[in-house]
Amino acid sequence: MPALTIAQRDTECIASSLPDDREGIADRAGESTHRRPSGADDAGRAVRHVIHAQADAIRRKDADAVMACNVPGIRAFGIVAPLHQPDAATIREQLEYWFAAFAGPLDCEVHEPDISTIGDTACARFLQRFSGINIRGMAVELWVRVTMELHRIDGRWLVAHEHLSDPLDHDAAPAQSKL
Repeated sequence: MPALTIAQRDTECIASSLPDDREGIADRAGESTHRRPSGADDAGRAVRHVIHAQADAIRRKDADAVMACNVPGIRAFGIVAPLHQPDAATIREQLEYWFAAFAGPLDCEVHEPDISTIGDTACARFLQRFSGINIRGMAVELWVRVTMELHRIDGRWLVAHEHLSDPLDHDAAPAQSKL
């Protein structure tokens, strides 16, 4: 059997966890197109609402509203050290530090969301673009890849796991290897 690319492997992993009557294919506009039983569409809309609520909270630089999108024991893996934020207090502290690094507004856009739901668990994958002017007066634009696992708890979708990754230009900046 030939080796799979990372994208093929991830597709296989996701497809193997879905019931046979579902198929996940991203359309050219970037929105997820999944055949789902009725009710799963409602779950997908609810998950999309959480993603956009979090982005809106980031635009407002509102750490409390960002944290309200998460379960209390969220597992988070960010793009700055430490790569694993061990608890909600650390996540909040990093958010506040990051928000303070921007002199004015901070823009946050969600691109190409792909959402899969099964029961009370959802997986969301998307690109996120941040932009603004930092406290030194320099324009900042940053793209990250985001993967979230969400759980429906008491009827409310919350982020239980978040993983951010930064596309890396090896010529411009080497990866951190001493963690």
